[in-house]
Amino acid sequence: MVKKRSQISLFILISLVFLVGVTLSVYVVNRGTESQLENNPALTGDETSIETGAFKAGVEKCLEDTTFSFAETMTFLAGSLQKPLFNPNVPSVSTGVKYNNIDYRYFCKHESGKGCVSVLLTKEDMQTELDAKVRDFALQHCINFDAFLEAGFEVETGDPEVKTQITPNSINVRFLYPTLIKKGANIVNIAEYFSKTEIPLGKLYDMAVYIVNEENTKGHFDKDEWMTNNGVDIRIKKHRPYPDTVYKLITKNFELDREFVFNFA
Repeated sequence: MVKKRSQISLFILISLVFLVGVTLSVYVVNRGTESQLENNPALTGDETSIETGAFKAGVEKCLEDTTFSFAETMTFLAGSLQKPLFNPNVPSVSTGVKYNNIDYRYFCKHESGKGCVSVLLTKEDMQTELDAKVRDFALQHCINFDAFLEAGFEVETGDPEVKTQITPNSINVRFLYPTLIKKGANIVNIAEYFSKTEIPLGKLYDMAVYIVNEENTKGHFDKDEWMTNNGVDIRIKKHRPYPDTVYKLITKNFELDREFVFNFA
């Protein structure tokens, strides 16, 4: 009898452990589902409010990363995403010079009988190129309405436009893409997106323009004197592959622990 009671008690204990385990498993699964819904408000199915903050923040982070990638390349190539053309056999068509296997874009190009002729890219040129690249990439990779559509929302969009602004240490992006997200009687309007990308393209470009102006007005630029007087925020390397003079401008973002280089001639 004692043995039988012990067996019954053991069975009850095992059943309780199993029941607690199942209860915990169901709770974990349910909490995981709730967390997923909370993190993706478009999937909540709640017609009384449409929260688009997380979606907008994701688009703006993608804009920031996209701008950084393009701007870093544009910095290294001295103001354009297109590599300078170097043709030693037909110098007149060259837009840059190659030295030690590095492309340097002409900001001032020697022409026979004219001396050094300015062929500067402007900030407006750079911004126009960035506008188109960021817009096209963002439409393909940063904007995705699938989660809204699958959850029963309607999405209407207007014409996209990107406006970039290059400042000394950052690039501000304004992505105008009018969007209506609707479900039931609720309508949410997202007119535009913003991002700010920390990158010193503008600062290095301004320094390059200053050097070209010094070369043209004074006939030379003393890099050592400039660095002594202004510190080493921008390091300058200068070489003279005849008949050109090439410059490499280097600055470091210590927060990112990353160097940025601007090569021009």
